[in-house]
Amino acid sequence: MFTIAKREFLALFKSFKSVAIVLLFVVFAFSISNFVKSNPALFLNESSNPYVSGIRFLTTVFGFLFVLTLSHDVLNREVESQTIRFVVTKISKSSIVVGKYIGVSLFWIVCLSISFTVIFISIQRFDILEFLRLLTFISYAIGINFLITTLVSKTSYSMFISLLGGILFPTFGIWSMFSSNSILQVVKYVTPFHYITLMDWKSYLPFAFSLLFLMVSIYTFRRKDL
Repeated sequence: MFTIAKREFLALFKSFKSVAIVLLFVVFAFSISNFVKSNPALFLNESSNPYVSGIRFLTTVFGFLFVLTLSHDVLNREVESQTIRFVVTKISKSSIVVGKYIGVSLFWIVCLSISFTVIFISIQRFDILEFLRLLTFISYAIGINFLITTLVSKTSYSMFISLLGGILFPTFGIWSMFSSNSILQVVKYVTPFHYITLMDWKSYLPFAFSLLFLMVSIYTFRRKDL
């Protein structure tokens, strides 16, 4: 399982798109941090840490798009190419799913860690709670990603669904926070956008959703005829 996690983690870092996203996070972290340091009077009334506002913006608005497009085929590509048949002779299907989940999660942990380290170098402060909240938000997107890659067999289809999901999730998630529509109120509480605005234990609830999605993915993958 951990061998699969390591392989998936390294495979992500070898991708040009992944490296570009990491650099984008670093540039945002550095730019926003320097801007806040140069204009402290503009952020006197900020209740949250203004230094991480750039990372928060990238994560909440583009996080789903980044996660879903990078890893949309994390499982179905091996099913489609039938290379998964060689793997299942050595390790269980559940371990394959969990291993890949850990590998993808590690990539985003490192990505956010690098960004927060850049901020730490600038202001000598590491906001661990904000880091965990953003990581929890990302974990929700990872869980959704695993649902897509197990439920959709064709990588071309999962790519299209991931692109669509990467746009629709933030659109409806953010919209639901400002709407009184009953349907959007349901969306509000089953997506992570509302929770990331909270400052208590509820802000970590999206991780519970992620684990639920992971369990459904494991159940679905175990029932697949490979």
